[in-house]
Amino acid sequence: MTNEPIYSGTVAQHFDRLTDWLMAALMAFMVIVVFSSVVLRYAFGTGWTGAEELSRLAFVWLVFVGVASSMRRGELMSFSMLRDRFPRLFRRVVDSVSWLLVAAASCLAAWGGWNQMQFGWTINSPVVGYPLGLAM
Repeated sequence: MTNEPIYSGTVAQHFDRLTDWLMAALMAFMVIVVFSSVVLRYAFGTGWTGAEELSRLAFVWLVFVGVASSMRRGELMSFSMLRDRFPRLFRRVVDSVSWLLVAAASCLAAWGGWNQMQFGWTINSPVVGYPLGLAM
């Protein structure tokens, strides 16, 4: 299901290009790290202990970037079967209330993420040692 993009223009094109490259780089990083760790483990009897932590961190950021990109493009999944049966004015009201609820939930998530980031900034990951606030 695809809706109209939220905004368009040259800024949107640059944002799309940036997010596409960032998602490709994160995915390539994950593949290289996990594949090399598996090869090291099975071919040489050793492994890279930080591979799991780094690939998990890359996956978290891949999801963050992917959601931002798909939201801008209007490609997030939406269930509009019930909404489409209403008159146009009521659909606009439902859409407006929906966007307000999404904005409120986003503010709560950002606030909670900020608090988690402040808490996690003083704690390091067990293997690699990066601050856990990076994942928040």
